[in-house]
Amino acid sequence: MSYIIYKHTNKLNGKSYIGITKTTMELRWKRHIYLSKKSSSTHIAFGCAIQKYGTGDEIWDHVVISTAETLEEAFATEKRCIQEHKTMVPDGYNMTTGGEGRFGPLSESAKEALRNVVNDPEHR
Repeated sequence: MSYIIYKHTNKLNGKSYIGITKTTMELRWKRHIYLSKKSSSTHIAFGCAIQKYGTGDEIWDHVVISTAETLEEAFATEKRCIQEHKTMVPDGYNMTTGGEGRFGPLSESAKEALRNVVNDPEHR
């Protein structure tokens, strides 16, 4: 097992984030928490949700969706899962369609969501 495709779900609003890690899901969650404190995070919507709602198990559900042996397989699975689970903003926290790592292009809805988050006084 080389890659894990995971889903973090906010129990308060039902929105989720799907991602890939080569480490454990627990270590990746800790990294998301760390990155949520940086303004340059590439996962702005998800990071803002972590900051807004907190990090406790009473708020977030963590599930391994699938595993993959290759990065290409992991990207394909991530992309499919983001679509199937409807985790793109505004319905979820993913800001790209997946399958390209954190450097992929933002969708138009993600760009609009980012503008809304950046301009929201609550998230400043």
